[in-house]
Amino acid sequence: KFRLIRKIKNEIEFVPVGCVEKTKRLLTFSEKINIYLPNEAVIFQTQLKGVSSDNIIRAAIPDMVAQVDRRKSLRLVVPETMDVKVRFYKMVTSPGRVSGTQAFLKSCFDVSAGGLSFIVSKMEQKFFVKGDSINPLVLEFENEKFELGGKIVNLIPVDPSARNNLMYGGFRVCVEFDKLVAERRENLELFVFRHVDLD
Repeated sequence: KFRLIRKIKNEIEFVPVGCVEKTKRLLTFSEKINIYLPNEAVIFQTQLKGVSSDNIIRAAIPDMVAQVDRRKSLRLVVPETMDVKVRFYKMVTSPGRVSGTQAFLKSCFDVSAGGLSFIVSKMEQKFFVKGDSINPLVLEFENEKFELGGKIVNLIPVDPSARNNLMYGGFRVCVEFDKLVAERRENLELFVFRHVDLD
């Protein structure tokens, strides 16, 4: 909980709630800390100044505070060095042909608490139609696995590049999540905030 703000010392004070010892262990080797206020959708990163013997945490007043617009979640374009994947099945029906199911495991191009996108080849594009639902859809990142559902809201043509490994171009499939439970939304927002370049 926030305790007070000392503008003259450029300092915020707050105290841990719940497991005090766990909080102190987490802060022991930290220089910077990320603060997220879920009820206000406010996030910021700041310099940790120290933890006193009576468990008061002192941190610098941040240079910048961001408020996430719930309609437009903070979005992370996933770096090549980061492993964020989406796993799902897609059914295809064609007139006069047997229905088929195709398994997909794709690296995310970008991700937010509102949705994600991934790249498909021109051959795979036949499986994806705007307005289609993908359910279940399993999002995997940092030892987390979330089973979600979503709807395809856009297909954007992309040119071949070193990043997408396409030979002949393809499409970026944009998926909007169905309504997320609060805990999953907070986990996703925290993940994005930890890795996004706020500059």
